This record gives sequence, C-alpha cells and structure tokens, in this order.
Amino acid sequence: MLRDPVKDRPTIDYLRCHSEQVRDCLFAFNRAAKEACGGRALLGNYCGYFFEMPFPAEGWHLENEAILDSPYVDFQVSPFPYQTVARGGGNGQYARRLLEATRRRGKLALMEADTRTTLTVSPGCHLHSKSRAEDIALLARDFASTLCWGCGFWYYDFGQGWYDAPEFNELFGKIFPIRREITDCRSIAEVLVVGDYESVLLTNAGSSRFNDERTSGLVQALGHTGVPFDSASVVDLASGKLKDYKVYIFCNLHWMTPEKERLLTDLRAKGNVVVLPESPFTEAELRKLLAAHGVHIWDDDPRDVIYANVSCVALHSAVPGEKTIRLPRRAKVTMLYPERREMSADTDRIVFTPLGDGLSTTLFRTE
Repeated sequence: MLRDPVKDRPTIDYLRCHSEQVRDCLFAFNRAAKEACGGRALLGNYCGYFFEMPFPAEGWHLENEAILDSPYVDFQVSPFPYQTVARGGGNGQYARRLLEATRRRGKLALMEADTRTTLTVSPGCHLHSKSRAEDIALLARDFASTLCWGCGFWYYDFGQGWYDAPEFNELFGKIFPIRREITDCRSIAEVLVVGDYESVLLTNAGSSRFNDERTSGLVQALGHTGVPFDSASVVDLASGKLKDYKVYIFCNLHWMTPEKERLLTDLRAKGNVVVLPESPFTEAELRKLLAAHGVHIWDDDPRDVIYANVSCVALHSAVPGEKTIRLPRRAKVTMLYPERREMSADTDRIVFTPLGDGLSTTLFRTE
C-alpha cells in the first residue's frame, strides 16, 4: 500500500521536484503582487490542503511549511471537504487543512463556506439539505465551526443566488454581531491530530483509500466523539510553539526519521499519549480511547457534533430532543444563536432543546 523509499526513489524524487516547482511558482506570483502594491495588501492562496486528498502526492501541497513561512503569504484559503460524510447534516464538517500551521505563525486561515442550499440551480451537486430550515442549520454550522476554530470565512455561491431569500438575510443579521463580539478564540482542545506531508510521498497511487481512511476518515470519526480537536503538522509540533495536549494522534506517520522518532520519544517521556493509527478507528473506539486517557467528553450522543474554544461552544445535530453539554469548568452561559438568552450564571452543564424538529445548530457563549 506504500511506496518503497529505495526502489521507488525516482518517483519520490519526481514528486519532490514537482512540489518544489509549485512552491516556486506560487512565490513568484505572490512576490510580484506584493511588490506591485507596495506591500499594502494582504496576500494569500488556496493552498495547504491535507484532508480529503485521496489521490497521488502530486495533488497535495507538500511544500506547505515553506509556503507558510514566506513573507509573501499572509493567509491561506480552502473550502470544507466535499464528501457527504463531512458536509451532510449531523456530520462533523471540519477544516481541510492543518489549522495550527497558520495559528502558530500568526497568519490567518480562511474557510470558503460554499455549502449549496435548496435554491441551487444544480440539484444533486453536493446538495445536503431538503428544506429552508435545513439550509439555515448547515449555514449556521459553517459559521459556528469557523468561530470556534478562530478562522475567517465567507459564504460563496458561484453567482447562482443560493442565499437569495429573506431567511438567509435574517441568519446573516444574527451572526454578524456574534463574530464581532467573540474575540478570544484560543483553543480548548485536549486532542491534536498530527499530519505528515513528507509521508504523503510514500502514498502509492493505488492506495488512496488506505491514506484517506487514516486522514479524512480519522477526523470524520473524531467529529462524533463529543470532543473538540486541533490539527497540526509534524513540523508544527517540532517547532515547540504549540500548546500541550493530552493525546497526540499521528494519522499518517509512514516516513520515519531520527528526528520524528525523537519527537515521539519526548512526548511519551512527558507523559503524553501518542497514538499511531495502524488501522482505521471507529467513533466508538476513539471515544473509548480518549475517555480512558482523561480527555473531557463534552457530549455523549455520537449523533451530535461539538465545536468549542475558550469563549464558546456549539452543538450541531440531526436528531431532535433534549441535549446536554458538559463543560470542562463552571461558567456563565448565554445562548447566542439561534436566539439570545441567558442560560445560567454559574453551571458546568448546558441542558437545552434545540428549536425545530430536525437538523439544528446552537451556539453558546461561556464566560
């Protein structure tokens, strides 16, 4: 399922060369744009994808560390993954990139929220909702997830009028002030998913499922464990600039080096839990593993999805009925969306029933 680093050296060398050419081309255009505007404009690219890239390495951005280190790159953009198991209602849609890569460098991650609504003119093209109410719940999930991740984002509809209805204007009117008032988006995650761009070079063209199950499949399952999680590269972790986590899950560490081995050894020596997925994990297996190692479980229902940071928590679900969110500390809780109301002045549990009888997204502030 993996390339042999000796026998397949010519292929690996070509892929390294290919990714370096992509990197240098990007630098040339970005440098020209920065110089043309005298450095006055922020500049970025659609780049840095890691998840939902189930094809040979030439489709990946393997030089992303160098790209993000460049003074000609201020931000990176990506859409959410397109798979139904990610975008579909009730699923834990996630960022397509390793988010801590931008955060630790003081650069911005932007998400393109191109979720199609029931107003789309191309039915069947990534259409995951069946009603206006479901449209709103999915668009609210886009917002809540990016807020909790500390990302910027925009709604994008390819000029087809996907949001051309009064209900969407009402949604936008509600979320705009929320985005302005939540300014502290530091991570509260205890779990870090660690990806390795170099190991992608060993992913054979015929082993896309093997790789996808251990990368995209992993974060899809994590989305239903009731815990928020962060993502970073091996290089990010080795930088020493990340916060500490209880559990480190290395999703595709196939290309081992002495430096990477020392990184694992140091983590274990500090008492951290290091997980190497030799086979795909189910949601139930991950939940059991995380709980066994002291990770706080915010929500017990695997049909729900949790997003959280130090300032807020959101729950997205396809299942109606009463919900309970267990907070890791006592807090003053205020519902921010879909309506504003005080929940409790001092509590470690949020008990509520989402509005409506189907797909829902509810966002709370925790102080």
